[in-house]
Amino acid sequence: MNQNNAFRLGLLFVVVIALVWVWMPRTKYPKVTSHESDRILRMLSTACGSSSSERLQVVKEELAKLQLPPEELKAFQEIISMADEGRWKQAQKASLAMASDQVN
Repeated sequence: MNQNNAFRLGLLFVVVIALVWVWMPRTKYPKVTSHESDRILRMLSTACGSSSSERLQVVKEELAKLQLPPEELKAFQEIISMADEGRWKQAQKASLAMASDQVN
């Protein structure tokens, strides 16, 4: 193998690694820290999917009982805010994305 081919092979390797890194799925939401948080996440997803203000209120009440890390609480609050604003579909997608990020 001559020096030119080795350079091309090395460059190809770097490009492939860069592409994998760029397109690699990343999580947007933090991991939940307890079984209670996971339960509330499921409740939130149900509330958003059914566009139920009553269920959303229950989620808010349950969430208020927990001491969550700031980033986890912020993620829940952002999704709840979407639902409060009437953006139920967007809130449902966000809650499902948060749930998906728990397994990635």
